[in-house]
Amino acid sequence: MKKVLLVILVVLAGCAQSEHGTGIDGRESVSDAALHALMAQRIEELYQRIEVLAFDQNRTLPELDQDRRRAASEIANSAGSLSSIATELMQLSESLDLTESNRQQFQALSQNLQSASNEVRSAAADASSEDLANSVTRLQGTCTACHSLYRGR
Repeated sequence: MKKVLLVILVVLAGCAQSEHGTGIDGRESVSDAALHALMAQRIEELYQRIEVLAFDQNRTLPELDQDRRRAASEIANSAGSLSSIATELMQLSESLDLTESNRQQFQALSQNLQSASNEVRSAAADASSEDLANSVTRLQGTCTACHSLYRGR
């Protein structure tokens, strides 16, 4: 942000003209109307960019917290749905064409899915970023393990 402000000041200094055609620093300045218009356009673009950045930077903590709570709620709801699906998978395992050892492994992975989903839901509800990241990693590992064994069967 400081660099952008510095650039604007430099541009403004170069663009500023007095009645006698000299810039702020006393040097002769160009009085070309097209150049002046170009500089004015560049200044306006920079100013608009600063306004956008300043707005984003000055978002209040309550606004940011509200966005985080909304995202955490969506994560928790999705994880709850995933946990329910894991329960259905455990029930469906009996109807799948699997050997007994594969069925047991499938049920164990379904239980891991349910457990990992519940961890994600809990971490999201507690708004714990570190716990959420760790539980999502565990959930991804469970999904990957199951898919590598059973997808395409």
